[in-house]
Amino acid sequence: MKDIAIITKESPLFKGLATEELKEILEGNYKEVCYAKGDLVALQGDPCRSLMMILDGTVRSDMTDPAGKLVTIATLTAPDILAPAFIYAARNEFPVDITAMTDLTLMVIGRESFSKLLQQHITVLNNFLRMISDQTQFLTQKIRFLQFGTMKKKLASYFVEKLASVPGIEFQMEESQQALADRFGVTRPALARAIGEMVSDGIIHVEKKKVTVVNAVALKQMAAREG
Repeated sequence: MKDIAIITKESPLFKGLATEELKEILEGNYKEVCYAKGDLVALQGDPCRSLMMILDGTVRSDMTDPAGKLVTIATLTAPDILAPAFIYAARNEFPVDITAMTDLTLMVIGRESFSKLLQQHITVLNNFLRMISDQTQFLTQKIRFLQFGTMKKKLASYFVEKLASVPGIEFQMEESQQALADRFGVTRPALARAIGEMVSDGIIHVEKKKVTVVNAVALKQMAAREG
């Protein structure tokens, strides 16, 4: 694992700070906590009273409704922060279940220590406020996506996003169909049916986990379609 100051400097929370200044800020204010792959880091409803930044590894955040339906909200890696908007909430509880997808190391700063840090360093305070605002925008878009999009619109949006991250027209689906179904809040058969329809329509071609975009214009139109 890289030096903690190098990792944390990559976080939007500490943007604009020199490495030496960051080391001085962090000294004596944090502890490292480790988890094994598959461990539950937090359950929905657990107290959220510390800043928890990923130093190494990956976590998945899931939300479960009373009927047991699971929706994957996000996958987080270093140097992401777990539920920063809830540290100072009146009801400061984790809104999701957080599971370690790999061996995991977290940097944990208690709320009292973090409050002092924010008071003493205006740059960190401004970064934290911006981070919370950005997360609110992300969650708003996520709710709109899950609530109002059809299955094919959700898939098309996902594929357009993946396509933008590669130079050509092919990309790998790193997630399994079950993981994608959980992300979209649908059953695996419904997801498979939507993928099959997009293949039949000549929009994409799928070979195992490799997706080739055959008609990028139609894909983008589907992603932008209302409803």
